[in-house]
Amino acid sequence: MLRRAWVEYERDHARYFAVAMVYYALISLVPFLLLLLGVIGLLLQFSDFAAALEQQLLDAIQANFGMPLRMTLEQLLDQVQRGSVVATLISLGGLFLTAGTLFSHLRLTFRAIWKWAPPLVSGSLFAVIRTTFLEKVVAYVIVILAGALFLAALVLMAGIQWATRYFSELPLVDSAAGIFAGLAGPIIIVALTFALLFLALPPVRLRWRHVWLAATFCTAGWIISAEALVFFGGLFGQNRSAPVAFGGLLALMLWMNVVCQLLFYGAELCKVVYTDVTSATPRSPT
Repeated sequence: MLRRAWVEYERDHARYFAVAMVYYALISLVPFLLLLLGVIGLLLQFSDFAAALEQQLLDAIQANFGMPLRMTLEQLLDQVQRGSVVATLISLGGLFLTAGTLFSHLRLTFRAIWKWAPPLVSGSLFAVIRTTFLEKVVAYVIVILAGALFLAALVLMAGIQWATRYFSELPLVDSAAGIFAGLAGPIIIVALTFALLFLALPPVRLRWRHVWLAATFCTAGWIISAEALVFFGGLFGQNRSAPVAFGGLLALMLWMNVVCQLLFYGAELCKVVYTDVTSATPRSPT
């Protein structure tokens, strides 16, 4: 089954689709980073804990790197705080648009993998307009659901950290929470994310029995590639030279390419499983 999925992967030129997805993913990173800065500014503006943490960080920077760097960072953080509300709103809108474009092209790629016609040549003029509109709606719905899943994951991890601190005197609970937060939690979140993508992106209706194998395979590939990226960061993270910085950007792009290729190979594996299951299902006599 894995070999058949690989044959389909090569036959559909899925590796070239993965390279195109890296481009759209990099574009989506720009408003995401702006949103991150805006959220940091809001936290510094309205959270006493974040303000105290900021002062501790600045004191540590002053002690290790001197007063000029502290003053520079203070000015930068003040600018982030003053423009945090506007930056957050603008970055949210930009992230919504770029992420919607990303998922729209993912949907188009899955249509190509499943040998479905593109929306612009899907039939009559009414069918083209309806299909294009539905594809856009589905892409933006996926963005909203992905944001909700991301927030739920953050709440879950925060709850685990709170429970760990609250029950820290109980060694069994502390160790179980640590194992879940460090290993099982991320694996479950990644596997669930892949499974939901395989359910939402194809043009046909899939069920959990069609996607669990692909989600498991892609999760294993994700863990291996993420550990390789962490190893690269640990190996060259202490060196702050320009070649190493560009090397880190290249490593990030290669990792994104690997993840996209895993996603499209998983799509081919879902197609193979779906074909086998539907062909093996006996049809009722007419």
